[in-house]
Parts: sequence; structure tokens; C-alpha cells
Amino acid sequence: MTDRTKQLFLQMSAGIFLWNLLLAAAGFILAPALEWTRSSVLLGVLLGAVCAELMLFHMAVITERVLSSGNEAYANKTTLVHSILRKLVFFVLLAVILWKIPQINALGVVLGVMGLKAGAYLQPVLFRSRGTADTPALQENNNPERKEE
Repeated sequence: MTDRTKQLFLQMSAGIFLWNLLLAAAGFILAPALEWTRSSVLLGVLLGAVCAELMLFHMAVITERVLSSGNEAYANKTTLVHSILRKLVFFVLLAVILWKIPQINALGVVLGVMGLKAGAYLQPVLFRSRGTADTPALQENNNPERKEE
């Protein structure tokens, strides 16, 4: 992975961690009221966080691969196939949890995986000072003095 991708991966991971930390705290407080064991909720959230991190890593690797190919048709096909595979693997994992592992709260897993979305939304908020203005391509496009040819 490139340095920029690694940086984005770590920044989004921070958002995933923050989301799941807040989710675990809420689950710890609310689990008895919902007649769930705290350990099942926390295990679900932990498994969801791990799944979110694995999905994020897979997306980063696939994005790097298709960008380096330079082939738009290959990029479209590859990202679509790998996106479907990610979802399929997650649903199989969720089905196994629902049928075979009652010690893990499936709702906690699903909400933990939603940390992937939270990480994407929180990344620009948490790391605003670094922002994307330091990216040369964006500086060039946002330069008001740049003359169109």
C-alpha cells in the first residue's frame, strides 16, 4: 500500500475504534435492560470491529490494485466482484453466529461492522487539521489563480 493509503487506513481505523468504543459502552449499560448478557454484547461488538477492520483492509488492497492497473473496465469489474464477495463472507459469518454461536450477539456484530461507515464519516472530522489540502492534485484544482487553457 502507498503511504497515503496507509494514512487513510489508520485514520479510518481510529473512527472505527471510536464508534465501537462508544457502542461497547452503550451495550454494557443497556444489555441487562434488554435481557442480554454483557459478555455476548461485548463479544458481538468486538467481532464486528474486527470484521470492519478486515473489510477496510481488503478495500484498501483492492483499491490500490485497480488504481495501479490503469484499466477502467478491469477496475469496475474487480471492485464489483470484491464488494459482493465481502458482503457474502460477512453474511455467511453472521448466519454461522446466529445458528451456531449463541454466546455472540448478532446485533452487536452488525452494529460493530457499521463502524466502517462511522470511520469513513469521522475521518475528515477527526483529522481535519491534516485534511486533503496537502494533496498536490487538490491544491492544483483549488488554486483560484490557475488559468484555464
